[in-house]
Amino acid sequence: MELKDIIKALESSKKDYLDITPNDFPNKPGLYAIFLAKNDDIPEQFNGFGLSVCDCLYVGKSESSLRDRDLGTHFNSGTTGRSTLRRTFGAILKEPLQLRAVPRGGENDTNRFRNYKFDDESEEKLTHWMRNHLAIGNCPVEDNDINLKNIENDVIYAMQPLLNLTKWQNPNTKAIKEFRAICKEEAKRNS
Repeated sequence: MELKDIIKALESSKKDYLDITPNDFPNKPGLYAIFLAKNDDIPEQFNGFGLSVCDCLYVGKSESSLRDRDLGTHFNSGTTGRSTLRRTFGAILKEPLQLRAVPRGGENDTNRFRNYKFDDESEEKLTHWMRNHLAIGNCPVEDNDINLKNIENDVIYAMQPLLNLTKWQNPNTKAIKEFRAICKEEAKRNS
């Protein structure tokens, strides 16, 4: 599958989260892309990010199941500690949604502050916001010989998603890292 075909699949399969059925996301490995929902205005919190409604916000991969990764992790409460996407959205929306960062896992978890999560009420607020404001597209990969990491890197470089911090020179990296650092410090205070 060529890069242009993958990007086309990601964009053409895009659906608002609220319109998605589990059958829209195969139980197969592949790539996914996150966008603003089609009828949504650009949220005020994203002013300064250079965002337009059609822009890709985030690209990721699932080595096993797009359905589990996207519908089971990214868009469900209680999963922020395992989802870079949720941590980034939560960090940007922390103030307007009044989210409270807490450590992930127990004291033996060496990444419990860096991979913070939010308290239960905040997790619910973040999930509600994401489900109501985001759209998602996917491109399953049938060939087991394809290196998903390399494909993901190429798609990120080509689409330049505004919330991915690696694989391209994202002008928002500094701001996103600052938002996430605030959550990390709050998680330390709330341990």
